[in-house]
Amino acid sequence: LQAAVARVQLRRLGDLIAQRRRTVAVLCSGVRNLPELHIPVGDRGSWWMVPFRIDEEALGVSTDEFCAALTFEGMHVNRHYLPCPVFELDVIKKLKTYGSSGYPFTAFPYAPPDVSEFPGFSEFHDRTMTIYWSNHVRTKHSLQIARTFGKVVKSYRRNVQPVPSGQYEPTPQKTAVQILDKSKKQPC
Repeated sequence: LQAAVARVQLRRLGDLIAQRRRTVAVLCSGVRNLPELHIPVGDRGSWWMVPFRIDEEALGVSTDEFCAALTFEGMHVNRHYLPCPVFELDVIKKLKTYGSSGYPFTAFPYAPPDVSEFPGFSEFHDRTMTIYWSNHVRTKHSLQIARTFGKVVKSYRRNVQPVPSGQYEPTPQKTAVQILDKSKKQPC
């Protein structure tokens, strides 16, 4: 049954990916005047998610605080692409595969890697946020997301001094000042 459903869906795959590419292109066009925001561009991806980074120094804000501000504005943002390196998941780290056999890791002299051996991953993990994307995203959604990015970037850009840690002041469309208390669990 699953194979039958997948077979039908495969016929639609080209159209589904084309729809995602169109809406991501609209998003990228909508944020082209925000040099502090970095979204990888290109027309070859399937865009099941959109990774992005910010220039923390230019905005005077950390990635965590920027993510919290986007969340406050109603965007569904994932703070990290992955929660940890895959080799730190229990299935690999503790060899929890095929019952207690540990196979395939016991088939050869396996030594678990250390995350410090992958500095690129650490930087990627610490600095990258993502938005899940689908073929259901329409142009109006892409434009709204671009406006939200612009609103948050411009709010931080206005501040000559960095925003105090844990505080985000929305632009004038909202009248209240949102204080993100670091002692509470953050949404990102």
